[in-house]
Amino acid sequence: MAATLLLLFALVRCDALVPMSGVHGAVHHRSTPLVCMARPRQYAKIARVIESPKPSPELKKKQNAIGAFVGVAYFAQFAIIPYAMLARLGLVKAPPLNTFTDITNAAMDQAIAGGELQPLVATAWAQAFWVELFKEYYSSGQADDFVATWCAAAEHAAYCSAAGV
Repeated sequence: MAATLLLLFALVRCDALVPMSGVHGAVHHRSTPLVCMARPRQYAKIARVIESPKPSPELKKKQNAIGAFVGVAYFAQFAIIPYAMLARLGLVKAPPLNTFTDITNAAMDQAIAGGELQPLVATAWAQAFWVELFKEYYSSGQADDFVATWCAAAEHAAYCSAAGV
């Protein structure tokens, strides 16, 4: 592929590859190689196809929006690193992620065992349960005793005991 493109470049832009005669300050004369003299028309057509037109402002705006979305989606994965550093410095208060995950997994297992939930949709159900748990945590004002208070409720006690909390 690279050799084909190089040959195409040589056939389309021969003057860029023509060696110059003369040494150090002497008058340079270009001599056209034989391959450039016998350039077929088909290579000129290929060169026009390869040269892409400039995109319209609307297309550039759309491409920039897509690129920005992809960039944010990619780099958002690394947001946990500065967040963890800030949590260790005591500047932000991190929620009890592992405890919430254990409770969610126990709730999912109990729902599957009880026949309330099909295994194929269990992950989606567990993610929704986990999000609701976080919403409750943040709506309570991030209280230090949130897990103990939440687990003290009768409807949540089975989940917490199965999770070992």
